[in-house]
Amino acid sequence: MKSQALLSVLFLASCAAGQANKPDAPPAQSCVIVKRHAYKFGENMSRLHPHRPFDYVEGDYPPGFKWRSELSDGDVRELQKKGGKIVILNSDYAPADLEDARKQCKAAAPPQTKAEPPTS
Repeated sequence: MKSQALLSVLFLASCAAGQANKPDAPPAQSCVIVKRHAYKFGENMSRLHPHRPFDYVEGDYPPGFKWRSELSDGDVRELQKKGGKIVILNSDYAPADLEDARKQCKAAAPPQTKAEPPTS
């Protein structure tokens, strides 16, 4: 009885693992929207390291890229090497600028195809 239960658990686990390895759709290209950081007098005096030149606004980092709220030039290059797209806004951007950046990100993403059920 115990061996049957163990076999059924192992069978279900192997089926679930097989399902997890099959992606339904290709991964979308990541896109990050950042803004240039506007420095203020005395800002870096209270920090351990100077502020980085870009601030995160929104978007998805590529897999394997650690989330950061501040990005340096090297971080931007690393993000691009990992296949991510970056859109840079001015520090005093308007809501229309943000909408334009979102459209640029959507244009960069590959079209998502939906799986159609087989017809009989």
